[in-house]
Amino acid sequence: ALDERRPPLMLSPEWRENDDTHRAARRLEESDFPALPAKVGIAVDAGPTPLLGDAAADFRIERDDTGALLVRCEGRAMGTRVESAEAAADLVVKLCRWFMESGGGQARRMGRHRAPLPAWARQDAAPTAPCQALALGAHPLGAVVGLSLGRVEAASLRALVTPFEDCRLRVTPWRRLLVTGADAGRLPALFGVITEPGDPRLSMDACPGAPFCEQASVDTRAMAARLARHQASSLHVSGCAKGCARSRPAAVCLTGRGGRFDVLINDRADGEPAARGLTEPDVLDYLEKLGALHL
Repeated sequence: ALDERRPPLMLSPEWRENDDTHRAARRLEESDFPALPAKVGIAVDAGPTPLLGDAAADFRIERDDTGALLVRCEGRAMGTRVESAEAAADLVVKLCRWFMESGGGQARRMGRHRAPLPAWARQDAAPTAPCQALALGAHPLGAVVGLSLGRVEAASLRALVTPFEDCRLRVTPWRRLLVTGADAGRLPALFGVITEPGDPRLSMDACPGAPFCEQASVDTRAMAARLARHQASSLHVSGCAKGCARSRPAAVCLTGRGGRFDVLINDRADGEPAARGLTEPDVLDYLEKLGALHL
């Protein structure tokens, strides 16, 4: 089914009042979109330092290596150079209409849509390489904190902003918050809020798991908590083989199956397990013997 709502916008967390990212987003909010598949989204990443290149989106407003604004479709290496933030937003809307008129409703995502781009969407510039996710700690706009598994209790959020008179929370795609107006040196210690860059929880991904998802047969959060004191370059705990929390391979991946765990090494949740049907204690023993986890 198609979603009648306006497609979601993902803005660079470093946007500032009336910059190109802000202006393009405001134009998009005022635009008339066609009905689009529910997961189609737009990334607006027009700051001097692009950040959202690795975040999932179907249409992107970004910059090329000369600093010019660029509109690019997901799955295409090149994009269309434009003169202004407003022109970029208008071109995105036009591309959304073309997407639906050319069969995108069946493909459902731009990255899977194989129709050739129209002649007016010339591919004349490549995007500049994105920078890494925001580092924890002090930031020119305030402070950056991490969220354990991307979740946080409302009480912790309230306590996080209480010490500061004028601050706002900006959500990012990396399970981190940019707290504008905050002082990194005055951040309180709170449950589920990460302030240390070396915290192992920053490299962990886990879906809600059982009983919150009917597809899951294991408690992913309990397993993630047991592994939180260990170090791994990346760790993914998935309630089933769909791997909703992480589509990329992880150094260690645990996939729920029939109430137990399959273990995959340097693979995705739907890959070929190195070990099958392990209980929680079995998983820990197996990974420690394998040398895949470190204290």
